[in-house]
Parts: sequence; C-alpha cells; structure tokens
Amino acid sequence: MKIYLPLLSLCLLLSTHISAQEISFYKKERCRKETTQKKAKFKKTEFYIKDTLIIQIEQISDNLLINESKWFNNKAVGTWTKFDLSGNLISLRNFEKLVYSKDEISGIYDATKKNENCNTCKPAKFPQEGTFGVIKYPQESKDMGISGTVYIRFIIDREGNAIPHSITSGVDPFIDIEAWELVEKMSKWTPATKDGEPIESIQAIPIKFTLR
Repeated sequence: MKIYLPLLSLCLLLSTHISAQEISFYKKERCRKETTQKKAKFKKTEFYIKDTLIIQIEQISDNLLINESKWFNNKAVGTWTKFDLSGNLISLRNFEKLVYSKDEISGIYDATKKNENCNTCKPAKFPQEGTFGVIKYPQESKDMGISGTVYIRFIIDREGNAIPHSITSGVDPFIDIEAWELVEKMSKWTPATKDGEPIESIQAIPIKFTLR
C-alpha cells in the first residue's frame, strides 16, 4: 500500500481548519422551515473554516449554489454572493471594504467645515440631473426589524468621482454596505476648486433607512 505524503499532509491540514458540516433541508429558498430530505428542494450547509462560519444554500435538483454567506463572531464578514435559480449573479456584497472612523481626515479640503485657511476654495456641487441611486432595503435588516440612518463621509476626487471614505455612525452591516454602495454608484459631481483649479474634497451625508 502506497501513501502519498504530500496528499496526506494536505488532508491533515484541511481537517484541522474545516469543521464537520451541518446539513438541513427546506422546501423554499428562504430556508425558514425545515423538511425531510425527500421533500426538499433546497439544502443548507453550515461549516467552519478556522473561526469563520460559512453558510451555503443550494438548489438540490442541479446542485446549484444560490447563496453563500460568511460570519465571524455573529458579524457579517468577507464577500457574500447570491444567485437566481438559473445561476445568474444577483448580488455581491464585500463587507471587508466597510471602514468605520470618526478621525479627522487631514490634507484634503473639508467642505463640511469652515475652512479659514482656504478662502479661495469652492465646494463640490452635485448636478441637478444627478442620481444617488435607489435604496434597496436589505432583507436581513427587514427580517430583524432594523432601521436607522447611516452617516458616511466620502471624497470627491478631481474628476468628480465619489469615493466612500468612512462611516462615522452606522446601523448594521447590511444597511451600512447598502449605503456604502449607494455612494459608489453616485453620479459625478462638479469637483471642488482652489484658485479655479479642481481639488479633492470631503463631503458627508446621512442616508436614512425606514421600514414601511
């Protein structure tokens, strides 16, 4: 009997990082009420990689992954993906890009404050025909009855692009990532200027999420 040490070592390494799977079965995609494997159309698999809980939901008929989420200490982490029942990507949310900070942003013209050292600066302007995008209320926040206002700072670069910088007051990770992505999808601004030349500037807005 031959034992391939590299393969054996890999298997041992994986076994120390990946826990046993927990599998449950459901009739509906939302996976709220369990059923028997025979009656099920969807399968939910839960397992740990190191300390991160991975939850995958598959359509049983074709082993199609339709949802994958990741949790660490009961907080959403990593990249979450969701697909329709044909395998087309519906959403991709990267929670790792969220930044929470109230620290002062130095070296950039802050249009939210009085700038005594920049008398020739003019703030960026949002075009009248511009759009902020449509708020999509996260289903996870709906299910938990969570609402509130996200206060987010962003930088308008010299080309007028809105670049999220930090959240000074958030609600929950699902609402926060939606607010972050709304800023990313904003129409271009007319950039701030100093002595008539475009400069980077800081803006801040509240984005309100209300359950109805």
